[in-house]
Amino acid sequence: MDEKKLTEKELAEIIKKQVTDAIKPYLKVERPKGETGSKDEPIFKTFGDFMQSVIRHDKLLAEYCEKTLSMDSDPAGGYLVPEKWLPGILKVASEDGIVRSRATVIPAGSPPDAELNIPVLNQAGAASHDMFSGVWMTWTNEGGAKADKEPEFDSIKLAPEEYSASTILTDKIIRNAPALEAFVKAIYSRAQVAFEDQHFLTGT
Repeated sequence: MDEKKLTEKELAEIIKKQVTDAIKPYLKVERPKGETGSKDEPIFKTFGDFMQSVIRHDKLLAEYCEKTLSMDSDPAGGYLVPEKWLPGILKVASEDGIVRSRATVIPAGSPPDAELNIPVLNQAGAASHDMFSGVWMTWTNEGGAKADKEPEFDSIKLAPEEYSASTILTDKIIRNAPALEAFVKAIYSRAQVAFEDQHFLTGT
């Protein structure tokens, strides 16, 4: 049986290929999203390229170190970089109440949840004098008859309705975030103002 003898160059190529295949998984670094080139394209094609880059200390080596130990990946070092939180809570500023400060606030009756009857001026209609329940001025001659204008009255009935909201804050979170309780009270107050204005202006 004839044995084929390898030349020194062929042997070196075989060893180089075996070493390159063995370390290929360690040279394959995923590129960040948006970077040119294939995401799975390795930075170093072969082990020889890696060794030459180490000797020269070129930019490929720096890129390899940057992408291998990166905060973009948790296993590659991201776990070591703590997240930072601002102490305050950002929010969009809401407006002050529009209607309540300009409205006539009627206190609750007795009992407070009972319906309340209110006498009102009858102002129904589209004519100008309807605003004054039919009372309107007319021109008259001296000694002439004056037209009788009597206002009309009506009544409306108000029935109390209840609205509510709730948030559960545990003792533990209040102890560890003492500012949260005051913040929740403030946001509830603003939400109540917005809720009232919406229903004052648009109804139910």
